[in-house]
Amino acid sequence: MPLDLATIDLAFAALAAASLLGAWLAVAAARRANRRLREQDQRLEALQEDVRALCAGAVGVDERMARLEQRARRLTERQEQIELRDSGDRLYAQAVRMVEKGAGVDELVSVCGLSRGEAELMVRMRGLEQTA
Repeated sequence: MPLDLATIDLAFAALAAASLLGAWLAVAAARRANRRLREQDQRLEALQEDVRALCAGAVGVDERMARLEQRARRLTERQEQIELRDSGDRLYAQAVRMVEKGAGVDELVSVCGLSRGEAELMVRMRGLEQTA
């Protein structure tokens, strides 16, 4: 069966139309892919900005936590110093009361935990007050 020129022209025209349709579909698909890629890039950029903000916030929180921990340590140390000072003051106040009631050096050393020199000084001072 011989092919005539009209059939060949029709075949070429169909092939050209199919090629154009394929090219148009490929271009449309490429545009959709490009649009999706741009959207993904925008989402990625937004997520990166969120991560940067979170990191900056975390650094701020970390710095604040460090300051609070340092402040808590200073307050604890100060409280311990005050407690030590208060306990020492109470011991001396108790020793003064005991000396006023006539307690001796050995009793002050054993009850109040004073050194022998401290106890002797307190007893002597009380004696000086009574003679004055």
